[in-house]
Amino acid sequence: MPKIDTFKRLKEQEREKRRTIILDAAEYLFASKPFTEVSMRRIAKEAGISPASIYTYFPDQEALFLESFLRGCKGLVKTLQETIEAHCETGDLMTAFTEAYVRYFTAHDTYFRMMAHFMLYAKLKPRSAVKLNRMIRSILDEMDRVFKALGMEKEVRFFRTPFSPPSTGSSSPSAGTPGARRRKCWNTCSN
Repeated sequence: MPKIDTFKRLKEQEREKRRTIILDAAEYLFASKPFTEVSMRRIAKEAGISPASIYTYFPDQEALFLESFLRGCKGLVKTLQETIEAHCETGDLMTAFTEAYVRYFTAHDTYFRMMAHFMLYAKLKPRSAVKLNRMIRSILDEMDRVFKALGMEKEVRFFRTPFSPPSTGSSSPSAGTPGARRRKCWNTCSN
């Protein structure tokens, strides 16, 4: 029996690795082109698999986009939670939170670009909208924790505004190269 379990586990690991390769290819393409211009066939080609095989892992383009985008958002939430826990009792919570947020998106600006392309060019099915809204809510909840810890309960929505993508410059198509985008973002946030 242990041999069967080993083969089953190996097969599951291979499946997860193929899924990760597909998600990586999708993130790359969704960040570089509008949602409507990225086909499942193009993602399959980028991932190095057949177009028919991609449907074994994801039922459609929207599901693939959403999964790749949520993967990045989970990383952001984890980063924000760690920052809040590390700086909750110190006097530099707001600075640490802002730096963590900006660093995350300058290092992972793919997710900002994906969000911008998607918001401009696509519409979500109701089921996908629920998943996306749940993730956005968790990001906003982390922001709320910071502002409430700093005694800003009444103005939480006002203080969230600078953390939106257009405010940081990360998703701006006119920002130029990734290095220029990072410099612009840091210069904007440090002034």
